[in-house]
Amino acid sequence: MWSKYGIVTVFSENHASEAIHSCQTYANVSEIKDGSVAVIALYAPDVSEKMLVAYRKYCPFMQLRPFTVDNYPAYFKDYRNYRFKFPTVASVLPEFDTIMYIDSSIRFQEIENETLLDLFKSMETKFASQGIRLLSNTGHRNFPVVHPDMYEFFNVTVEQTKGSTQFQSGLYLLNNSPEGWNIVEKVIECAVEPKCMAPKGAKVQCQYKELKKNQKVTCHRFDQSALNMRLIELYGTNESLYYQPSSIIDVVRE
Repeated sequence: MWSKYGIVTVFSENHASEAIHSCQTYANVSEIKDGSVAVIALYAPDVSEKMLVAYRKYCPFMQLRPFTVDNYPAYFKDYRNYRFKFPTVASVLPEFDTIMYIDSSIRFQEIENETLLDLFKSMETKFASQGIRLLSNTGHRNFPVVHPDMYEFFNVTVEQTKGSTQFQSGLYLLNNSPEGWNIVEKVIECAVEPKCMAPKGAKVQCQYKELKKNQKVTCHRFDQSALNMRLIELYGTNESLYYQPSSIIDVVRE
């Protein structure tokens, strides 16, 4: 049965156990159980057959697909730089009207006043003009987690990053529309560019106190920083245009 909506997740071997714990929570979502929303898991070449057997056992409703970055520069094979994520997710986007991307830390919760379909339908109304809806707030500004080289690729100022919240790239809704592709294509270009997304010297480890001060760059958030920069470039710092949280979603780091 064809679904106009799809959930997409991506995992490698080091996140496979977390991915299984995440997908087990999908089984409680009525729209997934009745097929209204398709669910696709894309796995990296380093995922073992043993782990795939376990994934199929605990998450039998998932469509498992391998992904490859062989058509991209060699540095895509270093999954620690997260360059692979947006090209991989974009490969599935043409199959649906809207996709929800969720990483392996996401858990679904049952609540009374909102459904999964409500989230997807918001992409046909409030967020249609932007083509994207972010769902999770990091609690800090963009500036301290954006490598200086990123400003050469995105038309964004330090003033804008200092004044804007960074939102998580592990959870968003994206339309298969001109607006949606306008976002993702630029982020993919950034992934391919050697000095963008994972510039030389970029490090993911952050000093929390420095994050809150918002005075100096203390780390870099790779694909997450790239996505936030692209949204500021397109829509400025009016975050209500592309961000609205949902209680259906919980983020659990393992």
